[in-house]
Amino acid sequence: MESGAFRCAERGARFGLACRCVKGPRIRGVRFDAGTKPVRVERRRSRAATLAGMQLALLLLLAPNVQAPSPDLSTTLEPALIRLVEQRRLPGLALGVVANGRVLYARGFGETARGSGRPITTRSIFHMASVSKPFTATAVLQLVEAGKLDLDATLTSVLPYFRLADESSKAITLRQVLTHTSGFGDVRDYEWDKPQFDAGAAERYVRSLRDQHLLFEPGQGSRYSNMAFDTAGDVIAKASGMPFEDYLRVHVLEPLGMRSSSFLHAETPREQHTQGHSVGYSERIDQAPCPVYPYNRRHAPSSTLNSNVEDMCRWMLANLQRGELEGTRILGAEAYAALWSRDDDTPGVGLAWWLEVFEGHDIVLHTGADTGFNSYLGLLPDENVGVVVMANSDRAPLSEVAGAALLAALGREFRFSKPRISAEFAHVFENEGLERARERYFELEQSEPDAWRFGFEELERVCGALLERGRSDEAVGVATLNAELFDDLAAAHTRLGAALEAAGAATRARASFERALQLSPGDRAAQAGLAGLDAAPNPLEDGL
Repeated sequence: MESGAFRCAERGARFGLACRCVKGPRIRGVRFDAGTKPVRVERRRSRAATLAGMQLALLLLLAPNVQAPSPDLSTTLEPALIRLVEQRRLPGLALGVVANGRVLYARGFGETARGSGRPITTRSIFHMASVSKPFTATAVLQLVEAGKLDLDATLTSVLPYFRLADESSKAITLRQVLTHTSGFGDVRDYEWDKPQFDAGAAERYVRSLRDQHLLFEPGQGSRYSNMAFDTAGDVIAKASGMPFEDYLRVHVLEPLGMRSSSFLHAETPREQHTQGHSVGYSERIDQAPCPVYPYNRRHAPSSTLNSNVEDMCRWMLANLQRGELEGTRILGAEAYAALWSRDDDTPGVGLAWWLEVFEGHDIVLHTGADTGFNSYLGLLPDENVGVVVMANSDRAPLSEVAGAALLAALGREFRFSKPRISAEFAHVFENEGLERARERYFELEQSEPDAWRFGFEELERVCGALLERGRSDEAVGVATLNAELFDDLAAAHTRLGAALEAAGAATRARASFERALQLSPGDRAAQAGLAGLDAAPNPLEDGL
């Protein structure tokens, strides 16, 4: 395995790249502290220190495989993760960390489905959403290496039936698709509720795009596009002579030993499946099981990888080792000059990878989010460290979890942000009722005042969610509590007035709006509330 990001000499002409590395400049005699401020290293040394340094160097020469001990994430990170899952009321998540060519840490937390009693393990399978995209890019570059594709050739050179409503769409290239500079719009409805399963779905989808308009001329802007990546999947199928999912299985997943992974959900082991959870797909205001699983074959290239921690650790190791794992190579090392190279026209974007800086370290990453699921994959190429996190909830704070895991793997301190009391309140409210939720609120405010985010906006969120679902009577109860807690805040009384009005309690609603205007005479929401009551032809009296 080579060190550093990659060497410029290895940038193959087939990828058509100028010399722009992810790797930043090294400064001799300078180190970096916990932030990004350079600190001058003192270079004057005593004779004893020099001798000690020579002895250490000799030992390292005699034992070249000796490495500094790896941090024990089971004692540093794991307790904090257990608490995070509990506090945020997450159904479950799984985490994998690799470092220096091996798996440093892997574990699951929570349940495969809320209330199921089945624990999440490192083999539990999650919908990976847009973390699928780097796999699609890898397949494209394999075909470029094989001479079957050209990154700068147009899509129409492979798909003669491809066209959008704009004539200039014929000029779109594969490189523009992979860097989100093609001008494609994005998918509005993935039709998870009416999925297609046959191999013809990809071509039918491409043919269905003829009425779509470009957002800008190809190469003249940047806009994230799943639609573009789904078109690339049909390019892969036609160039390789096999369906996109079969190509990825034969040329990427199987060679890397990713035995439980597939872009076809039906091919994954059923006993390892997880259930997605979200807010907004039912009358409940806490995270509940989703009515659909996010699968539709027409969107496989952008979204439908199903995988687990064990397999994704192998994927991370292969990429950190520039396309090779355990003697099997899926991609030439020079291809990473294309995958992970910055471009002046698209800063921060490689070929299907985001190129960013994390705590002073170059990071290549991708995230994913779909109905009921969330995922994060991040690699620190220069440090040979990677992290993958996946959750069966689309509300999980995975970027925060991944950041903490990377810091822990680097032997640095980390800290999670305070959880919102609104999530805890909503969960208890839905399962045990308002009175118990109220008690829980005061218990935590008394026992852990610095561990949670308290504030007007917390119960305001709960009240708003209830009103959105037409549960106005229950919203009144929550808004009443919030107005008691923040009696001197006009917004609390305005919200209570709105809840009371929705519940048909006009007299009490008026009193709440008037109270808000006493506190803040210019409160426009309260003014509008009173005007609405005055304009009502047949105002309702309190029915609560």
